[in-house]
Amino acid sequence: FTFENSTLEESGSNTVISDGKLKLLSSVSSGTWTSTPLILPEDVSKVELRFKGNDDCDLITFDVTADSNETYKRVAAANNEGDPGNETTLTVSGKRLKVRVNLQSDSDNAFPEIQAMSILVK
Repeated sequence: FTFENSTLEESGSNTVISDGKLKLLSSVSSGTWTSTPLILPEDVSKVELRFKGNDDCDLITFDVTADSNETYKRVAAANNEGDPGNETTLTVSGKRLKVRVNLQSDSDNAFPEIQAMSILVK
């Protein structure tokens, strides 16, 4: 996923895609962005998520679903190029992959921004 435009966005609440990055709207401390579904050829039961963000991403969380009922599972992600994330077993397997990004800021993490993210699937 890249954030050059909103093509992969199904919904966003208090978020904006600007300058090639997913960001919070100014003057809000939390927001949620959800991707459009990626339809895969085979069922997915395990995922690993990696992302490239700035230094204010400590509070960001990610949820992933692969089923049409949208049974989301929290996924631990790695925020360094080349660093592996953690493999997570989804609650329900499926072919309809979606990611929900939960952006949050505080005084130590004032401006969280994500440039890109990738999901490895099994």
